[in-house]
This record gives sequence, structure tokens and C-alpha cells, in this order.
Amino acid sequence: MLKETIKEYSGQYMQSLLSQLHQVIPPERVLARKRDLLVYEYDSTPYTGKPTVVVLPESAEEVSHVFKIAREFDLPVVPRGAGTSLSGGPVPSLGGIVLALSRMDKILEIDLENRRAVVQAGVTNQNLQDVLNPLGFWFPPDPGSMSIATIGGHVGENAGGPHCLKYGVTANHVMGLEVVLPNGDIIETGGYVEDTPGYDLTGLLIGSEGTMGIVTRVIVRISPMPEETVTVLALLNSAWDSAEIVSEIIRSGLNPSVLEMVEGRMLEECNDLFKLEYPESVTAQLIIEVDGEKEGIPFELEAIMDICRKHNAQYLKIAESAEEREKLWVARRGTTAALGRLKPDSAENDIVVPRSQLPRLVEKLKEIGIRNGVILGVVIHAGDGNAHPQVPFDGKNPAEERAAHQALWEAFEAAVELGGTISGEHGIGLEKIEGMRLIFSPDELLLMRRLKLVFDPQEVLNADKMFPRDIIELAREATS
Repeated sequence: MLKETIKEYSGQYMQSLLSQLHQVIPPERVLARKRDLLVYEYDSTPYTGKPTVVVLPESAEEVSHVFKIAREFDLPVVPRGAGTSLSGGPVPSLGGIVLALSRMDKILEIDLENRRAVVQAGVTNQNLQDVLNPLGFWFPPDPGSMSIATIGGHVGENAGGPHCLKYGVTANHVMGLEVVLPNGDIIETGGYVEDTPGYDLTGLLIGSEGTMGIVTRVIVRISPMPEETVTVLALLNSAWDSAEIVSEIIRSGLNPSVLEMVEGRMLEECNDLFKLEYPESVTAQLIIEVDGEKEGIPFELEAIMDICRKHNAQYLKIAESAEEREKLWVARRGTTAALGRLKPDSAENDIVVPRSQLPRLVEKLKEIGIRNGVILGVVIHAGDGNAHPQVPFDGKNPAEERAAHQALWEAFEAAVELGGTISGEHGIGLEKIEGMRLIFSPDELLLMRRLKLVFDPQEVLNADKMFPRDIIELAREATS
């Protein structure tokens, strides 16, 4: 059952728990000392929780054993990848057992003929790319934390990244899963072929944020690397013009692989931190990439540059070397750190709007920042309308912290008003629970929670995440 508070356990209880765990997991992979548990208390949000114990499994069978022990000791379970979550998902807010999958880091199979790879959940995106790239292949989802983010985490949050405009999000590149259910059963969903009969359990589990089962192995679709990639930098003195360029590029039927937008204060800080030497008049930046066969790229590239000129781009530059291209991407991936230098704390979210609404969203975010008296910067995966507003603040100043969170709440409201939603890739976790009411009716929320209870009737797994408390109680009553 869902626990309301984190329990303190007696020495005898802990001895018994550890004894049971040591029978199925080597002691060096069972952490119980306070100093060892500290690093598992948090993710990239302000939320924290104290785990009772941390287990580092290396197989689905070990995960299954741990689930059975958790049920015997009436402990909640929380799965954890690299801990880069921006929604509180891997935080052990109810205590219990943290199942850290970082030791499940093996690439089990690379099948170039069928364009498949099989990986354990703890394999990082970068590790997979490093193995695939020399073979002429890649895995298109590439979130900003790709150097440390795990494939299991990608599945849990349905992660995207800059290339999802052309190549899609994680769900578009997952063929099948091995999953351990809260009762200890190990199941397989999907497979090596494009379609399988029955319910799409793979699709259901992708994006479920570790509330229904723990993914231990993933069959991913891999793609041949593009023959050529060209990167363009466009600088503008108007964020509105930048957003209009994005809208017209998509409306024109062009198919760039990347449309990344940085504007306002976020761009100022990037300019300073990465020594970009942009003129003061520049208030918006677009990174545009076109990839594919060499013969077709010049035509698409010229059409895109014509659109940029039409909308007052004051500077257009094609990266002439890998070093130039990398410098652009280092600056883009460092946007959060650049703005975060201004204050000791920082909060962000990841709203989504229809691409045609990006110009209006940019204006609304400016109004929200001014109204709340906060610094509000934004970086946008503009191709799919996924914006990441960020507000640095000083957590020692309660009024400043309240203003920061109020601004981000208003960003949620603005996105929904424009026909969008409250998350594109970070997930709901603990952070956006109340925001679920903005986009779903009570009946819809209740249906989703009851679906979770089909997989997890004892409410063992991430039981307090994603749903408002009243919905949790209603679902429990409806199934009791």
C-alpha cells in the first residue's frame, strides 16, 4: 500500500532485510550506509527522499528477487538510471528500495542487417552512439544529457532531443522491452519485427515513468548515419522573427533534422560563457541542421536560408568544419548551465505548443517573466514546439523562490491555452502532478491511475508519482 511518510526501521528489521537481499545480490551491490545512500536521495530537481537501501542489480532475475523481498518487507520500490531526471521521478520520496540500474550497462547485440540493437537499461546514450558510429549507424534520440542519460531512462520518459523533429522520440525507435513487474514476473513486449499482435504493451510502458514495471532490456531500432550533415547558424534581433522562420520552414514542407532556438537572457549568458562574440543587437539564435544524401542537401539548404533572409536574419553562417559545428552544439547544450550561473538555484519545465504558436509563446513567456519580476530564459526544440523555460532564483529568499515557481506555473497555463501541454520529455514525476489537472479531466486521470493498478495493485512502484493524491485515493476505492 502507498505509504504516507518515510518510516524509520529498527536494527533487527534492517538486519533481516539485508540478510534476505544478500542471499540474491552480492553484499557489495547492496548499499545501506548513510554516506552511500546520500547520492541516491535526489535527481536534478529540489526534491529529496531517503532510501532505506539501494540495490544495484545486474539482471532481470535479480530485479525480480528484489521485488519479492520488497513485498515481503512491505517496502516501496523506485527505479533509477543516471539520476538526470528533471521531474523528481527517481527520488525515493517514500523511502524504500532504490533499484539503481547503472550496473546493467551491457550492449548485448548489434544487428546491422536488421537495424536493431539490444541493450540493457543502464547503457548510456553516448555509450551506444560510440559503438554504433564507427559502424556507420546511430540511435537518433539525443537529449541534452545524452552523455550520461541511460536508455532505460529514455524509455521511462519517452525522451526526445534536438533530432526528434525529423527522426521522432524514443517511442519511434523502440521495438521491444524486457520488463520486471512489481509482483516479480518477467515479461517481454514487442520484439524484433515491426508489428506484433495483441495490445501494444511496449507503447503503453514507454513514458510510464517507472510506475508500471522496471525496464531491464530494450530492443532499439538503429539508423544509418546520414551521408552528410550541414549546420547553419542564424542570428536575429527579434525572437518573433526567429519563431516565424521555424513556422515557415515547416509550413513549406522542408525537412531539416534540427531547429534549435535560444533567445533573450539565455542567449546573453551563452554568449558570455562560451565567448561567442555575438553583437549586442542579437536577441535570438537558430541552429538549423540539414542532413541526408549529398545531392539533395544544397537545394533544401538554400530554401531554408531564403526563409531566414526573408525574416530579417542579420547573420547567416554555415559551419565549415567539425570544430565550428561542435562549438555551436557545446553552447546549445550548455544553455542551462549558462543561465544557472546567475543564482544559486534554478527551476525549469518543458512545455510544448503547436509549432504555429511558437511566436505567441515567446511573447507570453516574456510577459510572464516581467509580471513575476524574475529572470526567465528559454531554449526551444523549435521543430516540435518543445520549449524549456528556466528561472534562476535564490532558494534562501522565499519570495524569490515563490515568484520563480509561479512564473513556471503560468508557463504551463500559457502552453495549454495555446493548445499545447505541460511536458514534452521531462515527464511528470513529483514536480508536475498538479499540472495534470490542466490537461486531463478527473475521469481521464482516474482511468490512467486504475491502469497503473492493473500492473501494480499493491502500489509498490513509484506509487506517489504522476497523479494528484485525490485521484490516487479514488482509484484505490474503485478497485478495492
